[in-house]
Amino acid sequence: MDLKKIQEKIDKFDKERGWEKFPPSLVLSHIIEELGEISRYIQFEEGYKKKGIGHEYNVKDLKREFAQVFALFIQLALHYRVDLEDAILEELEIMEKRFSKEEWKKYMEKYEPHYKVSDVVTSFLSFDNKILILKRSKKVSTYKGKWAGISGYIEDEKPLDAAYREIFEELGLKKEDIKLIGRGNILKVKDDDLRTIFYVHPFLFELTSKKDLKLNFEHTQYRWVDKKELEKVETVPQLKEALESCMK
Repeated sequence: MDLKKIQEKIDKFDKERGWEKFPPSLVLSHIIEELGEISRYIQFEEGYKKKGIGHEYNVKDLKREFAQVFALFIQLALHYRVDLEDAILEELEIMEKRFSKEEWKKYMEKYEPHYKVSDVVTSFLSFDNKILILKRSKKVSTYKGKWAGISGYIEDEKPLDAAYREIFEELGLKKEDIKLIGRGNILKVKDDDLRTIFYVHPFLFELTSKKDLKLNFEHTQYRWVDKKELEKVETVPQLKEALESCMK
C-alpha cells in the first residue's frame, strides 16, 4: 500500500468516527504525547535513563507508538489538505539538488552514532573436559546461525541470577544440576552493525552429572568441544575471550 492510499484509508477511518472535527492544536498535542513515549524508549535504550535507579520503564510496544504518531501526523496533514505523498516526492527532489551525496557521505564518516547499551550474561557449561556451545536459531534477534554460550539479557536481577535463569530456560537445567566454578571479567563488546555496546558477564559452570539437554527455540543444535575446536567454528563476538576470562 502506497502513502496516498494510507492517507485515504486514515481519512475514511477518521470521518467514520467524526475525528476530523478535532482541532489541529489538539492533534498536535497528541502527537507530542506519543513522541514522548518514543523519546522515553530511546533514553532507556541509550542508557541515559536506567530502570531501578530512579526511573521506571513503561514503553511496552514501540511499534504501536510509531504507528500512532504516523496516523496522527496524517490526520494533521489532512486538516490542512496536504497530500503527503506528493509533498514528500517534491521535497526529495529539492533535497537531491540541495544536499550533495558525496559531500555528506564524507562528512558523516566523522559522525559517531549513538549506541544502545545492554548488559548480557554468557554462561559456559563444562563436562568431561569439554565445553558446551549452542548454535543460535533464525528466531533470535541477533547473531543468527552463530555458535554461542548460554546467553541472554540481564533483566531486573543480578548477573548470576540471570545466568541460572537462562540455563534453565535454554537447557532445562536447574541449580542443583550445575556447579559454579568460574566467573570472568566483564567484557565490553562493541557491535557497529547493531549499534550496540554489550557488557558481557561470563560464567563457567560444571555439569554435575550427564543430563539430557532440552533446547528451546533459541538454538537449533549443540556440541561439546575443546578450546581448539572452538577456534574452528563461527561464534558470536569474543566468545573465546569470555571463556578464557572464566578460566583464569
